[in-house]
Amino acid sequence: MTYKVVQWATGGVGIEALRGILQHPGLELAGLLVHSEAKDGKDAGMLCDMPRVDVIATRDKEAIFALEADCVCYTPQQPNLDDVCRLLESGKNVVTTSFLFHPASMETDSLQRLEAACRQGNSSVHGTGINPGFIADELVLAMSGLCRRIDRVKVIEYADWSQYGLSAPEITFDLCRFGHAPQDARDHPYTRFMGDLFLQSVRMVAEGIGLRLDDTLTSLDFELAERDFKVGDRTVETGTVAGQRYRWQGVHDDKPVVEIETLWTIGHIKPKGWPTAPEGWSVIIEGDPPMRVTFNFDRSNARCSVIATAMHAVNSIVPLCQAEPGIRTFLDLPLIRGAHVGTQI
Repeated sequence: MTYKVVQWATGGVGIEALRGILQHPGLELAGLLVHSEAKDGKDAGMLCDMPRVDVIATRDKEAIFALEADCVCYTPQQPNLDDVCRLLESGKNVVTTSFLFHPASMETDSLQRLEAACRQGNSSVHGTGINPGFIADELVLAMSGLCRRIDRVKVIEYADWSQYGLSAPEITFDLCRFGHAPQDARDHPYTRFMGDLFLQSVRMVAEGIGLRLDDTLTSLDFELAERDFKVGDRTVETGTVAGQRYRWQGVHDDKPVVEIETLWTIGHIKPKGWPTAPEGWSVIIEGDPPMRVTFNFDRSNARCSVIATAMHAVNSIVPLCQAEPGIRTFLDLPLIRGAHVGTQI
């Protein structure tokens, strides 16, 4: 069976998802929503450097709501709950990289709206990505199957954002606030939004492996630039944010039992006093037996993590379309697998 899919947004993740949909043997592109005038009216294939596919990009949301499609791959930087609910009410399943990692952590009103939309449209919705998503969620759950006892889970991500700052400056500087004053970065709405996503991941893993949480905690430390330097056409000035160390913890008996720590820098700095970690992700399970997995990409392709984020969403479309209606997490869906494509376009 082939499922008809709409791609919603063509930013960094969205454009890779579009390529993935066009190459997936079980999917057919039915529509494409874009936000810029320059992309409006363009052929979807040509927008992602592929052959024409005779699907025309549009900025008209109403046209997308009215389309007949099985699923929407929804990848804006931040979600619009009204749009997601309308898609679900129209009978379209929704896979998203924008939110919804642990639905029970959401505000009650928002959760009830999503559940009602799923009932009305007989549809399902699933949140995914790479981190939060595959690394701190699905990979941890897979590793837990080897354990007799789990005392503590920790996920560490280390990434230098210099290359990403070139390809996605609006995310690096405008949203994640590299190159801004520390208090500005700490108080920015996106910082709070992102923290909520990672805490959802903490809670989802705790639920999945049966670790009881008494509380969740967040801490954030900055490393400031000691000199001016440029990343593309942006300048990181002395005294502004050049490193961000987040820790999101689920606590039981005053001890962290599930923790996600991110060590993010720009400009290839090495902050003193920070843990040393290989670039990529380390997943550590303390228990019986203790385990550690280090996960990384081939850094010759700077967009690896963006592609992986997009493809975990694209590869979730078929199992979500086959799932029972409702809000679906990693605890509800089967293992997400890739689809072999014999000939790459």
